[in-house]
Amino acid sequence: MATMEADNAEYEEQTFGNVSETRQVDQLYNHTEDGNTSARLNATEDKAMGPWTSLHVMPGDTVRMSV
Repeated sequence: MATMEADNAEYEEQTFGNVSETRQVDQLYNHTEDGNTSARLNATEDKAMGPWTSLHVMPGDTVRMSV
């Protein structure tokens, strides 16, 4: 999970793409307990879409996602 919080930045920036580029201080959209940041998820010509990761999935695997 990418919490977008500064305390988790080192791990999250190694695990996910676009974390530092889309992190913003925003109490309204924050869903991390005691947190204060969220991800900007709207893309423009000069801004990234949001955090991402790539997972290797094989036939028969089960994938559960949440956003």
